[in-house]
This record gives sequence, structure tokens and C-alpha cells, in this order.
Amino acid sequence: MLKTHWWRYWQPRGADLPPVPVKRPDGTLEQRKAIDLPLHFDQQLQSWDMAFKDTKKSDYVVGQVHAAKGADRYLLDQVRDRMDLPATLLAVAVSADAGRT
Repeated sequence: MLKTHWWRYWQPRGADLPPVPVKRPDGTLEQRKAIDLPLHFDQQLQSWDMAFKDTKKSDYVVGQVHAAKGADRYLLDQVRDRMDLPATLLAVAVSADAGRT
């Protein structure tokens, strides 16, 4: 299991985002400074769980773009919505572009 207090946060290179408040297991809050994304990654992948009906009761389409640099792992993009096939294909293409560095 991944515990949220283990997480680190990233920001686009050169951005000066405020620290992220993280609740520790003892209940205290820690302010975590986001790190700059690496210029290049060793690996990058997309993972998708697709459904092709766009109705209020259909399953969600969920996609994520992950990357790795050494031992570090990054979640670069996430999509979660109810979409038909054309919208799903567009979301996959847009996420592929969002993951490029």
C-alpha cells in the first residue's frame, strides 16, 4: 500500500508553487516543497481502463500517464470521465502529449 505521507509532489521546471500540506500519521502537518520535474525520463507509460458508452450510468474511462527517472516515479497526467469511443481516443492522444517532456 502507498501511504499518502510517503508521497512527494512535483511542479513544472521553474515554477515556484507553494508547499503542499501533508498530514503525518501522528496528526501533525508537514509543508512539502514540490520538486522540479526531470528534463528527461528513463521510462514512460500510459495505463487505461476504458468503457465506450457516454451515459450518466456508464462506467468511467480512467487513464494515467506515469514516468520513471532512476528510482523515482511520477504521475504526470490522469483522466477520469464518462466518454464515448471518439472522446476516449482523443483523451488518449492528449494524455500522450501531456506526458512528453
